[in-house]
Amino acid sequence: MRKDLLKVTGTWSIVLFFILISYTKTSAFVLDETIAVLVKKHYQCQYNKPDSAVYYLNQALDLAKEDTNKSLQLYTTLAWYYANRQVNLDSALIYINKATNLIPVADDLNLIARAMTYRGHIHNRRKDYKNAILWQEKAIELKVSSQDSAAISYSYNLLGNSYRNLANTSEKLGHDYKNEVLYQNALSHYNKALSYCDHNKCIALASKNLAMVYLQMKDYPKAQDHLERSIRIYNRLRNKKGEITARSKLGMLYSETGQYQKALAQFRIAEQFYERKEKRKNIVPLNRNIARVYLRLGKLDQAVENAMRALNASKKRQAGYGQLETMALLVEIFAQKKDFESAHHFQQQYQSLRDSFSYHAIKEELLNQNLIKEINANKIKLQLVEQDNIITTQKSKNLILGFTLIIVSSMLLSILGVYLYRKRVEKLGQQIKTESDKRALVSQALEEERKVSKQLQEEVEYHIKQLSAVGGNNSAKRNSTAIESLYQLRLLTEEDWTEFKRLFLNVNPNFFDKFKKENPNISAGDLKIAALSRLNFNNAEMSEMMAISTESVRKARYRLRQKLNLEDNMALQNYIFSL
Repeated sequence: MRKDLLKVTGTWSIVLFFILISYTKTSAFVLDETIAVLVKKHYQCQYNKPDSAVYYLNQALDLAKEDTNKSLQLYTTLAWYYANRQVNLDSALIYINKATNLIPVADDLNLIARAMTYRGHIHNRRKDYKNAILWQEKAIELKVSSQDSAAISYSYNLLGNSYRNLANTSEKLGHDYKNEVLYQNALSHYNKALSYCDHNKCIALASKNLAMVYLQMKDYPKAQDHLERSIRIYNRLRNKKGEITARSKLGMLYSETGQYQKALAQFRIAEQFYERKEKRKNIVPLNRNIARVYLRLGKLDQAVENAMRALNASKKRQAGYGQLETMALLVEIFAQKKDFESAHHFQQQYQSLRDSFSYHAIKEELLNQNLIKEINANKIKLQLVEQDNIITTQKSKNLILGFTLIIVSSMLLSILGVYLYRKRVEKLGQQIKTESDKRALVSQALEEERKVSKQLQEEVEYHIKQLSAVGGNNSAKRNSTAIESLYQLRLLTEEDWTEFKRLFLNVNPNFFDKFKKENPNISAGDLKIAALSRLNFNNAEMSEMMAISTESVRKARYRLRQKLNLEDNMALQNYIFSL
């Protein structure tokens, strides 16, 4: 009983230990789930509720402050959001700086490489191409060790973009760079991106990027080859967006090489796609390119028509720089038409818009210094209050969950203890019953053995009398000793069978010779069955003597009848006694 108690106590301790571990893991799981829900809400609010999108990510950051890897991931996501959704590159840089500050203590190489890649992307957007190149090269070093082909190809494409952008703007920014070297670096990295591509979409993107470099280097044949390859792949993949982008670049190539009709054909395909999709952002530069082609063809009315489309679309999008570029093009078109009044009109609009940009820039700077700081401070206060409420609610839920787990575990342990005790009592009772049944079976077997022995003795006496009657007094006296020995033998080994044959031949001298002569295909086992049948043994007695089952004896006699072509056991017995 003491051992059972120790076992039950040990079992309870182990179960309680695992329950406590599972509770700890459950708490961590609940925290991870809460952060995942907040991130999901952030993505849902990106387009229509920008303040809520930032708020949810800040909540997730507060919950994940003890987890370096999660904080790194969330800061990177927030930086990406500001760079690509809000187009607020200053805020994006602030958050990506916070992310890169965590790199020395983070241990997830994929998250570190992702943060470095986004930092390079943000520097690229800010036209800080040297830092963009630096961070993208660091990201590539980590990604190469991870053997992620898609990620490596993506980083090499970004690195090539940085070199290409640096070459395009170096003269404007006053940098003393050799554009040829920068373009060659861009080509080298785009080719590396191409070598790591493991699917057709990646190959199409790298080919398009290579074409852009060759286009800027005025190497038009190579640019055309890569653009046509990109278009073929996108067309095969049914990626209409990628195909149209490549066709727009091909149209620019045709325009620069004087193939204006081909350029217009490519631009028209792209225009139909963007109008169907209502892509105003893309339709503005496309209409400007079409207007430039018509200007070079001398079709000034069509040039004005397309330039005005671009201007109207820019106004609807409130794209100021797009309006500026389109107005400059309209001034050039009207000047060539010798419509100097219209040219002067758009020149004044152009100058007024440029002046307003300067005014709005100063105004925005003042707001950033005063009003925006106050607004952000109030938002932060509200966010902190809401975060405290969420954390308090979460702690309450965790506490209730903990108490519930403890109560449930106690109930389960009690049930387990009662179950184990009953199982032990039931097992002991079963053992006692089994031992009793075994003793009863042994007693029954002994009784059966005594009955069989008595029956054998009676049958032996009967057979002796029969043989005595058939063979006469002299024969009975001579064979009685041999017959008694036959009935006492057990045919377990070859030596037993040899002794049996010797004694049997004393009583039936020519039996085996006659049997084999008439049946040449007979086996040693068949001879044993025939000999025992000659002695009038039944199946049970034969099984006893040969130490085999009664069913095996029955099958052996059946096979012997088949070999001798006899219908039943009586015919077999008559045949054996006839020998």
